[in-house]
Amino acid sequence: MRLSRRAIVARGRAWGAVLGAALLAAALTPPESRPLDGLPAAADADLTTAGHSPGRGQVQMPLVPGVSADPAITTHDGRYYLTYNKEGFADSIVMRVASSLDGLYHAPDQVVWEGGQGPAEVRSRVGLGSWLLSWNGRWYLYGWGDDGSSVTTSIPFVLESEGDDPLGPYRFKAMFSSPAPEIGGDGHGYAASPVRVGDRLYLTQTSQGRIFLAELADPWTLATGWSPILKPGSDGWECANGRCLVEGGSAVVRDGRVALLFSAGGYESPDYCVGMAVADVGDDLRDPAAWTKSDDCVVARDDDAGVYGPASMIWFTSPDQREDWVVYHIKTTTELTGGDRVLQARPVTWRPDGTPDFGHSLPEDAFRLLPSGDPGGRFHEAEDADRTGAREVRSGAASGGRYVRIENGDSVTFSVTSNRAGTVPVYVWVRAETGQRPRLHVRVNGREPVAVAVPVGGRSEGFEAGQFATVALPLRSGANTIELTGADQVVGVDRVWIDSPLTADGAAAAQLGDRLVVLDVVDGGIEATACTDETCELLDPPPPPPERLVGHPGAVSRDGTSVDVFAIGTDGTVWQTALRDGHWSAWDDRGSPPPGVAPGGVSAAARTSDNLDIYVLGTDGRVWSTAWQAGGSWIGWFAPDQRGYGVGQVSAPSGVGRRPLQLDLASVGSDGQIWLTWWNRSWNRSYPVGAPPGGATSAPALASRDESSFDVIVRGADGNIWGAEFDDTHGWSEWVRVPGELPGGADSAPVLVADRATGTATAAVRTADSWWTATLEGTSWSPWRRLPPPARR
Repeated sequence: MRLSRRAIVARGRAWGAVLGAALLAAALTPPESRPLDGLPAAADADLTTAGHSPGRGQVQMPLVPGVSADPAITTHDGRYYLTYNKEGFADSIVMRVASSLDGLYHAPDQVVWEGGQGPAEVRSRVGLGSWLLSWNGRWYLYGWGDDGSSVTTSIPFVLESEGDDPLGPYRFKAMFSSPAPEIGGDGHGYAASPVRVGDRLYLTQTSQGRIFLAELADPWTLATGWSPILKPGSDGWECANGRCLVEGGSAVVRDGRVALLFSAGGYESPDYCVGMAVADVGDDLRDPAAWTKSDDCVVARDDDAGVYGPASMIWFTSPDQREDWVVYHIKTTTELTGGDRVLQARPVTWRPDGTPDFGHSLPEDAFRLLPSGDPGGRFHEAEDADRTGAREVRSGAASGGRYVRIENGDSVTFSVTSNRAGTVPVYVWVRAETGQRPRLHVRVNGREPVAVAVPVGGRSEGFEAGQFATVALPLRSGANTIELTGADQVVGVDRVWIDSPLTADGAAAAQLGDRLVVLDVVDGGIEATACTDETCELLDPPPPPPERLVGHPGAVSRDGTSVDVFAIGTDGTVWQTALRDGHWSAWDDRGSPPPGVAPGGVSAAARTSDNLDIYVLGTDGRVWSTAWQAGGSWIGWFAPDQRGYGVGQVSAPSGVGRRPLQLDLASVGSDGQIWLTWWNRSWNRSYPVGAPPGGATSAPALASRDESSFDVIVRGADGNIWGAEFDDTHGWSEWVRVPGELPGGADSAPVLVADRATGTATAAVRTADSWWTATLEGTSWSPWRRLPPPARR
């Protein structure tokens, strides 16, 4: 049952238990070591509180369900195209497509080529591995197959798309010759992979445990013969399970060098691993002397993480082309078998000397932050949706242990938020309760319904005989409703997954004297800009962090003269630096909660000048906190008690402490509204406080100008920033738009900083090319003002 792993995603990404306590954590005392009694004294009058925007989402491994191996990913037009060796599908090439790396798990397998469509020599076992190449408006799909007699008779081939769609359709284009015995081959080969170096195109191929290279005249024609560029040693790391071989090959070009990854040893062994060879782009790549092979595995087994036999590692880039990633498979046991392999992906950073840093292995079912530019996805559980006539059923096979059964006329309605208008893939996890092929009527925002056939049978992947039905739905930006109505048979509905979640890049801000300091994660480090009313200055950056930073940072000024900054590294660790007297401190490791860090970035608060609290969302769906008090050390991470929201939450929370016994926490619900909960000696049930017209499309930012009130701002569906105020006497104000034009609309979630000494608050937001600020004084906002381009010191 996948409840132990994927159910964490289903509930942890969509529903209120995920975001239940964030900045309220500091008020509670963990059972062991917190050296604070209850809530601290009120913050000094000039302390500030910054709001936050959501950071990147996360993807849980493995990438696809079940036993699988030999993957390759290509990103194109914001989508991921995955080919892989799927158990039981060796006689066809299958592809999964999703706009988020996280969506590949639920995307259907699409057969793009059947072995029987090709020549007799390559009709069998064509699905053991394949690679995509884009060339002159067409796609080329490289694979290999055999005549059915033996896998040792395999021959590489290439397919050509009929148009410019990576999904095809494809036609057979050509077979390739294989290295002959006189150069170390046997006339057969496999793992044919294209290598693009500038305007030149090459092809690798494995034969007799060696890797060969030939230059291509075009994607289907060899321009040269085969040359053996890599061969294994006679013992050591290339001889796992007594089989000395190197195979495969995937290359990336960076800083004038070609880095070729390959696999070494027997695939069935836990010691199977990844090696690397490097050559200069100006060298003759067909010359074995041009290549320098690693002395050992560059990615190897990690017994502590339960990761064995990492291999078949293939390069790909993030959707925005800013990050390099690899996709690969691992073994989950130490047995000599290939039947325990699953697919993984990880980011790769680059050291100053130009060599790749593959980071650390994580357990088979761990979370990783999504690639840069990946919008993520969003689950919504049926049992938490509105129902008419439908009844809830308990089932250990369903996500969260429950699903909803609907019959003729029954309905279940999901409230979802989309950060863009357009046609969006929606996956509905359903099953036919009667064993027949029923239909569902799907209605979006009250429009005419469309009929969707419910799949019968198939691989369960956790919901017994259920699977995903896919429907493309026209969603508007902001709040939407999706109503599922039973048509003619009994249908079980577990959850839906929306391929367009609410996301917005963001930053952090703090007041430093008379300057507003805006901090952002740029190229894996922190960029700090200090602005007055007239000028902006790009400050000297902090020292390079030990790990590449991702998501959005947290920042707070404890005394108006310094800024503490927190950010998450690619390893899931929270790192801290501080700007004091114009100088940055070294980075300090603040660790991470036991379950790991989930979406939302870091949130930081200073309740007094002698205190710091930080908060992150754990992968277990709980908020985790650690704290520091002057004269002491950082305490261990702990999860404070928390209560769920009434609807699913789709943004990171933002919180503010108004007075010693009052903490307020807000987040955006799946209905597009702002939901608020608060702590005043005990938790209170959350409630909706409204939203801008069309719903909220970013995380909120909160700040308090005095003890009796606080302000909240958020990006609306129109791209503008809207605000509302709460005070203890009058309650909530109306939502008002911050005046002035933001060219092209807000490109980020807003940040908000309060100055209790002046009773004002400053909002900052980013457009496509500038930062803008506006000031709240009393109940009136000033118009937006463009900040000047920052000058470097």
